Amino acid sequence: MGCSLLVSMASLVCLILLPVIFFQGKPSKAMVDALAVFGAGAMLGDSFLHQLPHAFGGGHSHSHDHEGHDHAHEHAHAHSLEDLSVGLSILFGIVLFFIVEKIVRYVEDNSQKGAHSMGHGHHHHHHKRHDSSDKAKLNHQKNDDDGKETNQTDEEPLVDGTTAKVTTIRKRSSSASSKATDGEHANSENEPAPDKALTSDGSSISNSNLVFGYLNLFSDGVHNFTDGMALGSAFLLHGSVGGWSRTLFLLAHELPQEVGDFGILVRSGFTVSKALFFNFLSALVALAGTALALSLGKDPGHSSLIEGFTAGGFIYIAVAGVLPQMNNQKTTLQSSIVQLISLAMGMLVALGISLVE
Repeated sequence: MGCSLLVSMASLVCLILLPVIFFQGKPSKAMVDALAVFGAGAMLGDSFLHQLPHAFGGGHSHSHDHEGHDHAHEHAHAHSLEDLSVGLSILFGIVLFFIVEKIVRYVEDNSQKGAHSMGHGHHHHHHKRHDSSDKAKLNHQKNDDDGKETNQTDEEPLVDGTTAKVTTIRKRSSSASSKATDGEHANSENEPAPDKALTSDGSSISNSNLVFGYLNLFSDGVHNFTDGMALGSAFLLHGSVGGWSRTLFLLAHELPQEVGDFGILVRSGFTVSKALFFNFLSALVALAGTALALSLGKDPGHSSLIEGFTAGGFIYIAVAGVLPQMNNQKTTLQSSIVQLISLAMGMLVALGISLVE
């Protein structure tokens, strides 16, 4: 359990990066983007070079029928559902994350529409009251003027003066109404959009981006759970030497992964303190995996399916979440080169760890 806690503490390495991320008291957008893309590269590399090889290598088999010396020419592949279970778990992970994202976005959109309709109805009610008030004033003034006209003689200047007075009042009323309308429009323009969140650097980030942040936390939690199970199994099957060697491999694996996850959370709209807290909370799930393996006294099994599910979630977050966000902003040659290097570095780190492990 101590080794599992040590691996979980790797998420706090992001504290070292805070002086690098912050520039003049504000998070550097270029640095946050680079960390997010690095995290996407680490996710893709970890999925294709670490998790999927382990998943397909564990208990995956094909049924082959070979007859005599004709096996070089004739192969009969009979794929059972069990043979396809790892591939199905990957697809299940992708589809499940897609469904979760759709549900969250649907709830957000409907809540925003409800809030907007309430605010819109309030403005219409205010306009109606204002217009009815103006009409009452004009009608009252018109009746007074009509009474004055009946009591007046046919002197032309007096009629002209009354007409000018009515015209002036109407102009003033129209001007006041337009000013009130303009003021309300200005207030509505100054109000922050309901689907925008203001980060500490002053830039607005859509709340829908938070979905990928929470999906990343969920997927990373499942991944840490499998790491905890593997760590507990290593101590049970290979003793302290095997357990400590597995701990070192997990530390080397988790350090870049946690840095990338931190960048993805900040890029999704999390505050720095909130990203650190939830990242550490997700890392603590490894303790549950280790406890489960130790309590059962063996590998709980089905780890290949969990690896496949986690890989599917990582692939979805990287391909459907992080990378499209980089293309939705202003593209410059410098930012593109930095993001490409960050993506390649994340993949190379995953490759190096997979080769050593």
